[in-house]
Amino acid sequence: ADPVRSGDEEMKLMHNAHLMGWRIGDRIGIASTEERANGYGEEFTIVGIDDKGSLLLDKPLQHDHAATFVPPPPHGNVPALMSAEVVNLSRNIVITGDDFKHVSCDPGLPESVAGEETSVLGCRCSSFRSQCTLGLHTAVMEGGSARIQ
Repeated sequence: ADPVRSGDEEMKLMHNAHLMGWRIGDRIGIASTEERANGYGEEFTIVGIDDKGSLLLDKPLQHDHAATFVPPPPHGNVPALMSAEVVNLSRNIVITGDDFKHVSCDPGLPESVAGEETSVLGCRCSSFRSQCTLGLHTAVMEGGSARIQ
C-alpha cells in the first residue's frame, strides 16, 4: 500500500481491489509499520472502491502507516519495498495437507492480474515458474472468487 497518514480516509493498494475480488462492505485490517512490531494495527470497513481500485474507508485512520523503498546495500542483497500489510478479513483462506506434489505449469492459463504472472485456474507458467508445489501451498478461497486446485 501507499503510505497513509492519521486522518486519511482513502487508501491506495499495491494491487487493484476490484481485480482481487474485494467488495464494498468487506472488513480490512492494516498492520503496523513501526519498527520491531511496535505501533498499532487498525480495522476498517470498505465503503467505496474507485475506478483504479483504491479504497474509501468507513472512518479516518488513527495512526500513520509508512511505505518506503529501501535500496540494496553496496555489496549484494536486493532492494525491498517496506509497507503495511493489508488483509481482507471478510475472505477465508484454507491451507491444507502435507501431501506435497509437483505439477507442471500450463502456459495457456489466463493471467488473473495483469503483470502478476499468476492464474486462479491452476499452475501458470511464468518467467520464474516451470512447476508448482501443491500441498501446504494449496489455497482455497471461500466467499471469494477462486479455487486453486
